[in-house]
Formats: sequence, C-alpha cells, structure tokens
Amino acid sequence: MKRWIVLGSALTALLLALFSWALYFLFWTPGGVHWLLGKVPQYSPLKIQVDKVTGRIAGDLEMEGLQVWWAGGRLNIQRLQTSLQPQHLLRGKILFEKILVKKISLEEKQVKPEPLDLTLPRVTGFLSRLDLEIRSASGGNPLPD
Repeated sequence: MKRWIVLGSALTALLLALFSWALYFLFWTPGGVHWLLGKVPQYSPLKIQVDKVTGRIAGDLEMEGLQVWWAGGRLNIQRLQTSLQPQHLLRGKILFEKILVKKISLEEKQVKPEPLDLTLPRVTGFLSRLDLEIRSASGGNPLPD
C-alpha cells in the first residue's frame, strides 16, 4: 500500500513539474512565442513568420519583421510591441495593456474593390471562450515627405 502512495505521489509531482515547465516555456521565453506562432496554422487559415522575437508573452514582447498570410492577402508589420497581463487568463480574458505597431502594409488579392474587412479570424477550442481587451493601441506609418 505504501508503495502505491509513494508511486502516486512521485507521478503527481512529475506531472506538476512538467506542467509548470510547459507554462514557463510558453509564457516566459521567446521560444514559447515561436512555438505558439507555429501552431496558429493548425487552428486558423493564417500563416505567420517573424524575423526577431524579444521578450516574452507574459509581459513585454517585441516582434520585428512580422508577416501574416491568408488566402485573401498579406499583412506586414515592421515592429509589433505588446504588453500582456497573463493573470487575467485565469478569469477568461486576454488583456493587453498596450499594443504598439510601426510601419504596417496590407496587400489584398481582390478583383473588385470592396470595403476592408478587419474581422479577427475565427478561432476554435479553448481560445474561443476567452474575451479580448486592449487598453492602449497606437502605431502607424511615417508620413511621406
């Protein structure tokens, strides 16, 4: 009986350690950002590439050379800075304290001109149950001379 209790406790401790490591990797390392960006095509029609990632999801994150492709076009962002508060995920909310964007270009593949559709892509699974809040957003392109 004692053997099963010790074995069960060891297995529980191992699972808890693996779960903690996975959370740390996803939220507190640039590698977690790359891994999550690689998973986006599995859950949406988007393909994403980023040249440089600095920081982490939980806190301040900066991505340079961000490119997003979909069937209808392509979005290029020279620099994207975000500040995410991960503790709000426990309440079912994705909360960005700030989003700063520098130099955006959008290319759409359209035969006839239509109004720009800025609807966010539909997501499935766990993310579909989360609310999104952005407290501060700014950015743009430099004005031509």
